[in-house]
Amino acid sequence: MTLLTAADYGSSSHADRPSGGAADVRQDRSDPSLTRTEWQLTSVVGPSGTWSPPPEVDAVLRFDGEGHFSATACNHYSGPVRIDGDLLHVGQMFGTQMGCGKAKHAAEAAFRGVVDGQVRWAISGNQLSLDKPDGRGLRFRVRDSIYPSRGLRPLLQGRRNGGEYRFGWQAGDGRISLEWEWRNAPGKPWGSAGMTREPTWPVPGPDPLVAAAGDQRFVFGVVAAATAGVVYQPPAGQPVVQLELFTVPGARGWRAFGGFVDRAREGAVVIGLDGQGRELGGSHPLPS
Repeated sequence: MTLLTAADYGSSSHADRPSGGAADVRQDRSDPSLTRTEWQLTSVVGPSGTWSPPPEVDAVLRFDGEGHFSATACNHYSGPVRIDGDLLHVGQMFGTQMGCGKAKHAAEAAFRGVVDGQVRWAISGNQLSLDKPDGRGLRFRVRDSIYPSRGLRPLLQGRRNGGEYRFGWQAGDGRISLEWEWRNAPGKPWGSAGMTREPTWPVPGPDPLVAAAGDQRFVFGVVAAATAGVVYQPPAGQPVVQLELFTVPGARGWRAFGGFVDRAREGAVVIGLDGQGRELGGSHPLPS
């Protein structure tokens, strides 16, 4: 059994540490820009009139200001776009092909029909209008939150290296999910990763995932409830990194952990510690 002292954790500046959970990050609605804003679909203009998607359809469009757009509703879409005055010239769109419910499918079909080729755009207040020459159109408003999941309760969130991140949890159907969200900059698409566990799941040992965080990685997962500390141990004798522990409401058999590492190295492990710094067990080797 190995004893790890504080010196083994290595040191890091305050800028290298994740910031604590805080209030949700809201967007400025006073003077929105076409680019670097999360635009939420509010209504669809068609030949037979205007209709609005139901609240559960959280369809979002964004432009990064660097020649690309991305969007989410049920599936994820992206493609090239050129902004020429009040005209958008949209290139070939690429997307995933998940099955969607009727309401989401209708919103996506309307979106694909308008965000294609030449589209006229205009902003009035916090509203964005996209219109085709044939009368079809979409109406958006500045989305209240930058984060994609509305139900996620944050454990960590903030800004880092020009991007935004959030690590949190949400419960449903008798299970608890841990989720990671990251984007490289405003206007860029969000990436995510997660795991779901039963509240009383008997954790056999540290159970980690490695997620993208720009040029770094975020290591997170669950450990047994009795664990007092968690460290990330790279191979080849490099300094270990102390990860943060969190108590998740409703989780009786485990605790969550998470933290940034400079780069996930193949063969690294996550180790759980007791209150004296002794190893309780290690994870499987992590991928790079």
